[in-house]
Amino acid sequence: MKRALFLLVGATLTGALTGATANAAQIANAKPAMLPAPPALVSPQMPLTGVNVSASPNPSGPGNTVTFTWTATGFPNYNVVTCNDDHNPRWLVNGPYHGSIQKTVPYDFYGNFRWTVTCTDGDFYGTGYVDVVNLPAPCDEPPEWDSSPTLSGPARVGSVLTTNSGNVWCATYLQAHFARTDAAGNVLAWDRDGPVQSCGQPGYVDCSRSDTYTIQPADSGHYIRVELGAWRPPPSGYAPVYMWTNLTGLICCSTVH
Repeated sequence: MKRALFLLVGATLTGALTGATANAAQIANAKPAMLPAPPALVSPQMPLTGVNVSASPNPSGPGNTVTFTWTATGFPNYNVVTCNDDHNPRWLVNGPYHGSIQKTVPYDFYGNFRWTVTCTDGDFYGTGYVDVVNLPAPCDEPPEWDSSPTLSGPARVGSVLTTNSGNVWCATYLQAHFARTDAAGNVLAWDRDGPVQSCGQPGYVDCSRSDTYTIQPADSGHYIRVELGAWRPPPSGYAPVYMWTNLTGLICCSTVH
């Protein structure tokens, strides 16, 4: 089953109940002590400045630590600038107008996240953000086709055929193998092995790649069909999987120039 991919970045404040015999009323009242909410930072009357925000590494991945860095720009007096993490929300204390904070990507939460910082000196304000792109969760399933591969182009000697792999799930590599066949699709000869194409990190995402083949004189009177292979290298433990495209029409004479 495909998995929704989300990334959670941000701190969670928790509190603990005291006493082993807390009743329902005590549980309801035992709320964690929250940091004071910062005042509203953005006012229409405040002139706009800027905040530069970055994240590293970006893209990131499950279990990685991401360092977010911010710097306020354009303020007349940086000594009185304070900045706020709009996601938390809380004051960013290691600045005040510039600094960094680290957050760890949970192993069971995937997706993209926008981290926003707003800074003010009481008269001016600025805001900035960075989008952290999360790498997909590693697959624990074999590669699988979500849509069929295709082959298109004129069936004439000298013409270029284009194959598209279709969408392949959980693959690290794809490769096209162009075959000369009879009308039933039985292989008579292997014309060309396309290059091994990478899908990047094998995650719960679809991968699609294309390749081309120029029809040769030896193909005349036959058909062309492409076998697509998808696989992940060891230690995945899964064998390669294969899918065939459609056949071309009967290949005939050279292309007319």
